[in-house]
Amino acid sequence: MVIIIKMPEPRKIDWKQWLFILGFIVSLVIVVIFALQAFRHAPRPRVDEPIRPWMTIPYIARSYNVPASVLYQALQLPHIPRDHRPLTVIARQQNRTVSSVIAALQEAIKLAHPPGETPPPDPPAVVPRGPS
Repeated sequence: MVIIIKMPEPRKIDWKQWLFILGFIVSLVIVVIFALQAFRHAPRPRVDEPIRPWMTIPYIARSYNVPASVLYQALQLPHIPRDHRPLTVIARQQNRTVSSVIAALQEAIKLAHPPGETPPPDPPAVVPRGPS
């Protein structure tokens, strides 16, 4: 005996269902975009890593929570906004060794944070708001 089972025909998706599916996909894309932006702008823990020749003065200042002007003074340089020169270039321009530049920066950092004094915490991030 052979049993034949007739399968129902698949339903066709009407425009309302397509619109719902499209809206769902668009909302997922928006959620992923915002999640990626939040991850990219999330604060990262700052670790006092050793000063390396590839680092810039602003990077070192942020890493060690010291004003960049203090580090520029230690190297007898004018404070240049958006200065992205690595320490190797600064040392070459001053006819110094990279190790002497690093030593001067480490001494300035020690003087900026005396022993027993904890560095101030980072200021809270200010989120700009649109018109109310």
